[in-house]
Amino acid sequence: PEGTTKAIADFYEACGTGCEDKASPAYIDTIAVNSFCGPWSARDGREQPTEQDCRANVGGVLAELQKVPQINGERGSLPVRITNWGRVNGHGRLSPDDQLAAMGATDAWFGEGSPVEAVYWFAQTFGGHSLDATDSYSVTEIGNKLSQ
Repeated sequence: PEGTTKAIADFYEACGTGCEDKASPAYIDTIAVNSFCGPWSARDGREQPTEQDCRANVGGVLAELQKVPQINGERGSLPVRITNWGRVNGHGRLSPDDQLAAMGATDAWFGEGSPVEAVYWFAQTFGGHSLDATDSYSVTEIGNKLSQ
């Protein structure tokens, strides 16, 4: 979460004034953030995060987003979209059950005062950077887990 504010500031600095000028074709009207829940979110010595750990991760990102002048009103009040919310793992494959911690914490993005207007979820079976389509879950597989 700590890098979120700096990454957005660096982007706007590199982009220049056009990104904040509504008359410019370069105008940015939404902030998109990729945020994941993973082993780094786990607390109390656990290797994998629980739903509460994922909720705490969301809280950290939201606190950082409130510092961004394009979001908090100093230079605008742009909406935020979380473009890749889900569980990732640097220690091997994940099962559909492993995704439930992040799925259960999704509502935390929409608390009072949150600038988040949409969350887009993804699931990847492997924690690496594979582009192999076989490393994704079907929506049905995860949906079945959520409905149990």
